[in-house]
Amino acid sequence: MKNMKRFLALITVLVITLCSFAATVSAKNDYALYQNSIVMIHAQVSFTGSNTGISFSITGSGTGFAVGVPGKPVQYIATSNHVVNEPEGIYMVLADPQTGELIDYYKMEDGTETGSQKTKIDGVEYLVYVDYFKTKPVEIIALYSGSTNDYVSLTVAQVDENADIALCKLASEPTTKLSAMPLQFKDGVTPNTGVVAVGFPGMSMEINAEMRLDGSDSTIKDGRIGKKQRTSSMFDEKVMIDTYQLTAETAQGMSGGPVISEETNSVIGVVAFSWIDYKQSKTDDYAICIDYLKPLLEKEGIEYKVYGEGGIALWLIIVIALVVLAACAVVIMVILKGKKAPAPAAAMPGGAEFGYEGTRDFAGAATTASASGKNYLIGVSGYMAGKKFAVGSRAVIGRDKTKCNVAYPVDQPGVSGVHCELKFEGGVFILKDCGSSYGTFIADGTKLEPHVGVVLSSGARFWIGTKENLFEVKY
Repeated sequence: MKNMKRFLALITVLVITLCSFAATVSAKNDYALYQNSIVMIHAQVSFTGSNTGISFSITGSGTGFAVGVPGKPVQYIATSNHVVNEPEGIYMVLADPQTGELIDYYKMEDGTETGSQKTKIDGVEYLVYVDYFKTKPVEIIALYSGSTNDYVSLTVAQVDENADIALCKLASEPTTKLSAMPLQFKDGVTPNTGVVAVGFPGMSMEINAEMRLDGSDSTIKDGRIGKKQRTSSMFDEKVMIDTYQLTAETAQGMSGGPVISEETNSVIGVVAFSWIDYKQSKTDDYAICIDYLKPLLEKEGIEYKVYGEGGIALWLIIVIALVVLAACAVVIMVILKGKKAPAPAAAMPGGAEFGYEGTRDFAGAATTASASGKNYLIGVSGYMAGKKFAVGSRAVIGRDKTKCNVAYPVDQPGVSGVHCELKFEGGVFILKDCGSSYGTFIADGTKLEPHVGVVLSSGARFWIGTKENLFEVKY
């Protein structure tokens, strides 16, 4: 009995130590990592009037951040679309009536092209053009360091105009001058999470006596997520997008910069816009959820890291350690009582929910069929029509041949790199969506929640992306 008490005391000490370690690690903010992931972006955009024929260009700056796999060279930078381009549409352009020099321009929600005319605004005479202007980026550069004139040109690779996110590609070879960070999607982020927004606010740059214009010269604004909410797109009020309201104050020049969770050191959003309430003299700052970057990365075939995937999270290490300690305690108790440890109960089928295990190389997993050979995944329609796959314990469906053993062509529409997986456990099939962009659906049209399994009986059908990609299970 004394030995048992000592062992229980040891377990208590280890639990306290593990919890303290977890709290210390989760609270650690890697500010050097944050600053090493970002660049200042300068862009020149041209405007050409469809009716008036006038043209002009503007230059501006913002912030971008590296995307990819942490520890690997970086080829792509994400930012806000309005940092590198302006939307086409009707603009009012104010110019000097004597010289024709541009003074200001405004995007109009609607209006009629009226050509040019002289108009007084607040007693000042302007030459005013109202026209439909076509726009395009002329030059985009990312500064590694302004003080040493170290920069690289960028081209726009993918854009989501409504979410105001652009994915840009380095004109050079991949660089090791920047570091990518993991991404964390909105389902894993909760209100009141501590965050930092990183970027290059214009006013800070203007009054900076030792301006270097590199990552170490950036500004870090800390705060919390006030709430998660659906917000009208700044570029199409009919389109709703997912955003975070921030208590971290952002400023012009920080647009396109990352919003990072202090708990996970992962990018959860992109600095987007501020909403000014003149009546209450306050400003609310917003970030676009990083989820909108995912389909852009997948269209480009860019490998990236999602927080919590491809490795064992700290909390899981702690849980495993506690389970091992508890098992040891049970064994000691059985030995002390002179009894044999009972055999573990058989797993009961039908438990629909199970954890996501992260990215692994699943190649070949489904071809090791059970001895009976009765478990099958059958393609009913689409590219997989008429194909039959023997399922041992797991089949993974998607476009990435290195991770999927039921692999579609790389250009197959509606199918993600790793789309969904099918397990055979406890005598039944369990289907789980792996966070796909296009969704996994069972026969009645119900869309699966990401990383939550559902039980399928023999003869059940499901489809991925569209009904054309239809499968049936048999056992």
